[in-house]
Amino acid sequence: MLSCIAIEDELHALQLIEHYARQVPFLNWLGGFQLPLSALPQLNSGEVDLLFLDINLTQLNGISFYKSLANKPRVIFTTAFAEYAVESYSLEAVDYLVKPILFERFVQACNKAQSSIAAGVVPPSAKPESNETIYLKSGSKWFQLKWSEISYLEKSENYVIFQMADGRKILSRQNLGDVEQTMPSFFCRIHKSFIVNLNRIEVIEREKVTVRGQSIALADSYRDALMKRVGI
Repeated sequence: MLSCIAIEDELHALQLIEHYARQVPFLNWLGGFQLPLSALPQLNSGEVDLLFLDINLTQLNGISFYKSLANKPRVIFTTAFAEYAVESYSLEAVDYLVKPILFERFVQACNKAQSSIAAGVVPPSAKPESNETIYLKSGSKWFQLKWSEISYLEKSENYVIFQMADGRKILSRQNLGDVEQTMPSFFCRIHKSFIVNLNRIEVIEREKVTVRGQSIALADSYRDALMKRVGI
């Protein structure tokens, strides 16, 4: 479980983050604050694993506030202004959410935070290891999956199909490109609609690869990168 708080001076935005956080099974909501200085006792307690922090606060700049903290938890910045993204990542932020924040994007950021903490590293570019898990929302259910047990992913309109090694197919409303940013290094995109687990490829041909007996299209634009990844 990751204990989290949010600092957001707009009440409706704070309530939305709380609503989202309470739906994520691995988040423990400790509270929300409209005034950053009011959050200091909670932050100084050492109990906060993850901080959702608005950059455009009334009292002060969120980035400046985060820099001033002696005990810095992982941070996900939120704001309506995308121009702050570069500066936020220079602070090794886990992620950067641009308002209005969609729930699917919120969950993706939380998954990145979980992977970062489990791996013991701070940078947002940190890749999860094969034995790490991801919480995946499908309909009203949450699935805890091991990355190593995912054979491939397929884009299907506004959804991503997670094909598991045991034959299960789990449908999740996400963007394939967003999922790709959180995946371990042993996954490789081979087509605009497919990402495969390199450890589960059985056959590579000019225009397709075979994973668990399933033929998957290999696009010309991705072939060289795949061959380099597998050392051919």
